[in-house]
Amino acid sequence: MKLKLIILLLLFSSCFAKTKIELLEIYDGDTIKAKIDKEIFSLRLKGLDCYETSTINRAYKQAYEDNLKIEEVITKGNLAKEYLASLYNKTSNVYFEFFGIDKHSRALGVLYFDKMNINKKLIEENVCKKYNYYSD
Repeated sequence: MKLKLIILLLLFSSCFAKTKIELLEIYDGDTIKAKIDKEIFSLRLKGLDCYETSTINRAYKQAYEDNLKIEEVITKGNLAKEYLASLYNKTSNVYFEFFGIDKHSRALGVLYFDKMNINKKLIEENVCKKYNYYSD
């Protein structure tokens, strides 16, 4: 895992510069799998939080915090994932602006489809909530 993080940091050596990536999979509204060069990474969208798409502990926490039923959390999570997928066009140029590594060893940053800032779009359309990350 450490080697993969070093590779990731080298690929994004010019921090805060957009790097062209290949989108491989949309996990949920705020996490994707991408290929950068020849390496595959999990990328987390910075500054937002979407509901979970499965009944994991985090989904139950979201349900409790937002006074929702677990089914509502999962439905909202799947809607966020579907909305993100609807914004993606296979002919789009996909870029990622790197801002660091999160506590789960994922690259943290801003996703762009062509010139569209996806992080901003997800928040503007109320698909996800604004979220500030704090180091633990």
